[in-house]
Amino acid sequence: MRISQAAVLAVASLVYAQNATQASNASHAVVQLPSEWLYLLPQPFNSSIRYSWLNSTTTGNDTINRALEEANQSRFVSYSDEFTQLVGPNPNVSTIQCPQGAPECAFEAGVWLPDTDEVWFTYLDFDYPYNQSITSFSLRNGSAQQVVTDPPIRYPLGGYYFSYDGLVYFTEYNAATSPATIITVDPKTLHVTPILNSYQGIPLAPCDDVVVTRVNNKDYIFLTTFSLRDVLGSKFPRQRYDTAVWRFDLHEKVLQPVISANEIVAPNGIRVSPNGRTLYVTNTAITDQSKLEDQASNITKSNSIYEYDLNDQGKPVNGRLFGLVRSGIANGLHIDNAGRSFNYIPFHPIDQPRIGNFALAGNKLVIGADTFVVVYELAEKLVTPGNLLTN
Repeated sequence: MRISQAAVLAVASLVYAQNATQASNASHAVVQLPSEWLYLLPQPFNSSIRYSWLNSTTTGNDTINRALEEANQSRFVSYSDEFTQLVGPNPNVSTIQCPQGAPECAFEAGVWLPDTDEVWFTYLDFDYPYNQSITSFSLRNGSAQQVVTDPPIRYPLGGYYFSYDGLVYFTEYNAATSPATIITVDPKTLHVTPILNSYQGIPLAPCDDVVVTRVNNKDYIFLTTFSLRDVLGSKFPRQRYDTAVWRFDLHEKVLQPVISANEIVAPNGIRVSPNGRTLYVTNTAITDQSKLEDQASNITKSNSIYEYDLNDQGKPVNGRLFGLVRSGIANGLHIDNAGRSFNYIPFHPIDQPRIGNFALAGNKLVIGADTFVVVYELAEKLVTPGNLLTN
């Protein structure tokens, strides 16, 4: 699989290997399979859309079947020399547990702070106390601690570190007594500043993810809003304009809806390419969790990823479908310096944790696995300080 173009979601951990002849040895950290197996197989063949192609595909060729079965047990699966070189022959892997008393602390956001080499994740449970809303995982010493902001943050989900101003931008979900809000956190002082919470007097709907980018020397916030009321219950009230992608001009101080539900049913994760001229948005089309396994059967409402050009005015144009999500949901997005990202499809879950988001941190891939994070040390740098439009 060639990944140099990609901006694909990653909501699970990973896999990889050397080549098809080595696939019979599941002890290998990396397995490289022929890319043509992704689109051309010997007949008869079959696969279940409810599962990944590695653990559900069978063909008329026993050698291929064994290779897929063994690859499914490997740590990484690669479909190109580029990816194999990126990961390296034997990537070191470690875990960092959530702090005591803060279960499910590593689910959303995935924000790398290069100065201190820590990654911030937000929690999963909406019943957490305020002072447990953000967890910092240190990549220097393998420890984790709660980030106590001033004032406390309500229900943070998505986050983004913008290197030009040194601030972390977070989304806050809405509640019965307060609207959703975009805020900034100064990582040095932990001071919180609200940026926006309404559209012409109408409270913002639930804010899921956020990215900040620079186009023609002007800075813009892009954020996604969509309603999960049917899943999370009435304490998260439905708002008008509850599904959209919004753009906030940080210079002109103007908030505008730029992508409606007519184009993307439920925008979720959002990121921008390294050159700041392509916007990627994931579409979590079905909010009823009981129907997630069937989401790909309806192309008009299936989980997917869209891409848009950003014009000279920083507005998304020329929207088109980038890819469909086979199973699970379309959630977090991150892109490295070369415009690459890791695709969920070849990733192999570790003890089947729920994976919501991840972070790219230098040469490390840091995956939020609900109650802990998994840290992979790869052979090449993914992002570098000073080029954090890709974090």
